[in-house]
Amino acid sequence: MGPAACSILCKDAMLIYSEAGFEKSLEYIRRSKLIAIDTETYWTNDWQQKRIIGVSIYCEFPGDNGLNQVFNAYYPFRHGIDATTASPRNFPLDYLHRLAEACNHDGATHLFHNRKFDHNTFRRDNIELTRPFKDTMLITHMIDENTSHVLEDLAEAYRLDMGATARKKEIHKLRKNTAWHCIDLTKMAEYACRDTANTYKLFEITWPELEHQELSDLWETEEKFCRILTDVEFRGILINLPLLRDYRDDAEKRMLQLEVELGCDPMKPAQLNKLLFEQHSFRPVGYTPGKPTKQFPNGRPMMDEKALMKMAKTCIDPVKSLTINKVLEYRGLVKAKGTWYEGFIQAADSISRLHPSFNQHGTTTTRLSCSDPNMQQLPRDVESTPVYKALEASPGYHLYSFDYSQLEFRLTAVYANESSILEGYRRGVDFHSLTARNLGVSRQLAKTVNFLIVYGGGAGKLSETAGIPLESAREVLSRFHAAYPNIAKIAAKAEFTADQRGFVKLWTGRRRHFVNKWEHHKAFNSIIQGGAHEIIKRSALNFYESDIRRRGLAHLVCEVHDAFWFEVSEEFTDEINEQIKDLMEWPSKDSEFMIDFPVDIKRLA
Repeated sequence: MGPAACSILCKDAMLIYSEAGFEKSLEYIRRSKLIAIDTETYWTNDWQQKRIIGVSIYCEFPGDNGLNQVFNAYYPFRHGIDATTASPRNFPLDYLHRLAEACNHDGATHLFHNRKFDHNTFRRDNIELTRPFKDTMLITHMIDENTSHVLEDLAEAYRLDMGATARKKEIHKLRKNTAWHCIDLTKMAEYACRDTANTYKLFEITWPELEHQELSDLWETEEKFCRILTDVEFRGILINLPLLRDYRDDAEKRMLQLEVELGCDPMKPAQLNKLLFEQHSFRPVGYTPGKPTKQFPNGRPMMDEKALMKMAKTCIDPVKSLTINKVLEYRGLVKAKGTWYEGFIQAADSISRLHPSFNQHGTTTTRLSCSDPNMQQLPRDVESTPVYKALEASPGYHLYSFDYSQLEFRLTAVYANESSILEGYRRGVDFHSLTARNLGVSRQLAKTVNFLIVYGGGAGKLSETAGIPLESAREVLSRFHAAYPNIAKIAAKAEFTADQRGFVKLWTGRRRHFVNKWEHHKAFNSIIQGGAHEIIKRSALNFYESDIRRRGLAHLVCEVHDAFWFEVSEEFTDEINEQIKDLMEWPSKDSEFMIDFPVDIKRLA
């Protein structure tokens, strides 16, 4: 490819800007089996406006001399000289379709680092990348979930590109004074080409490592689940923006009212300190002004939500108690207004839909994390923070939640083969009620104990959480282990396995790795949390392979812990709900799980 076709940026990297260069490059791409693809987009928070400004490609193809030749190039499509003038080097948008068509040739496998982002970016131009793919962000998470999965960090950790982080910082500095799509085209091209080159080389190193850990057979499931999440994010969730604006305005009015009643801004520690500890002479147990203690190391009381709630519970003076509750109400309104009302309003696209990111690489236990916005932390108190009331279904659909009933506790009983719990579930007895009866405590305390055991807590944590003396907490835990001896045994076995191997396996064979020995007590909890998500993941696959999804009778729009949200056709609601429920309850038909795994259905909108 001659100088008329491109300019050389760095070793093997080119900026394609002529028709002849473009045509020649398609020949190289069609001869390649592995094609690394990365997109650059407009830098914006508006989902619909994250359009492609350029695409970088890295691939290797057989040369005329029998040796593999490297092709690494950047194609500009929407670059600008300034905010109003397009770059003359941009290709027409129909060339973007032609580039994608070449990448989709038979026999090709695509390589990405964060495939969901790139795929949905292409979709905004009505382009589907259809070939099988590998995603190095997900592969490295499978290999070791405890490390960073940022491409630049991985490139340096694997010693592929020791200047990757510095170059990223350098080019990102440029956007302080320049729109992202107007950054010097040559600099952008070199930056983008290095990303695809690093993705390709990272795959060559990490895929054999995945095979060595005997995890490569699990990739097909991860790939399918990634495709599902890509669709979920692209569709989004419909919300009622006018209602959210009303909630925001109401919250602001109530906050102003509380500021007047309290005579201060409760978000400012100095003013709050004066209100509680000078004006009301409030003294938490163990607190002496200005004197550091173990409970108050800085010599002043903590005023976070947890501390304030403890004050409210222990305060017998009704005036002081009312003041603290008003402070808590104010802080709750600040959270609701900023995170949920205004946060959702800012995150919504031009057609009133949220597009949260569901991150397969976001936790060490393999569970999904969620961001922008985090749908997994929606407040449950609908009266004080009615975010759920702002959820809507698309026209012609209803919005339902399908939630596994006590999924992690059922999996705990199966792993431990704890006969009393298994039999209780078979008879339809609630696990928390069963524990309450066996321990001789209230159902609420039993529920706290059950969660504590599954999450690896001890007597100290139970004492703090339940508000009971330490000796009482120890006695309750002793009765728990006497009632369910196999749980302690299986937890100890998991910890021993982590000590010996540095990892434990989920029921699918997926590994949970441990870096530090002091984390090994979390091994059983990791097996339960990760194993629960593996059940949920396969339920999503069941739905996507179903006829009701292909016919558009239901759409998966969100995952919240152990629940899926579906938009269900209002014409066949009852019938479809039963089909989805049946698809999700597949473990109930699998003898290895021994008990039913029921799903509860609740209408959201």
